Amino acid sequence: MAPTRTVAIVEYADTNQAQYAFDKLAYYRIKKLPLYLEWAPVNTFTSKQEADAPKEEVEEIESKSLFIKNINFETTEETLKEHFEQAGSVTSVKIIQKDGFSCGYGFVEFGNDRGVRKAMSNLNNQVVDGHALKLTPSHGK
Repeated sequence: MAPTRTVAIVEYADTNQAQYAFDKLAYYRIKKLPLYLEWAPVNTFTSKQEADAPKEEVEEIESKSLFIKNINFETTEETLKEHFEQAGSVTSVKIIQKDGFSCGYGFVEFGNDRGVRKAMSNLNNQVVDGHALKLTPSHGK
């Protein structure tokens, strides 16, 4: 956001989410004024050197579990298990609940750290039950 609070740039990890936001918010009225949107140039947030550099593999991860957020409240642990088995052997899946209702986040544990690396590189931001899952390595108990 610019200091004048009149211009802002938003970067989305998922192009589908960006397109949806663009479609829904174009000319949306805020304090009686329309919101004008336009697409920023590609690689706005990277320098020329970073853009030209070859993509690196996911960094070395020593965890066997992932923290998952943005889980649809209707998604079951079995659905998540089936989804993450694409990356490797899943030993457990836990969706955190409060009073019997999903909190929208959880954990998946793999048999080894290769499953975590593969999931981070291939399954991060993939849509399950209408929600793009956000993955981060879990280092807690």
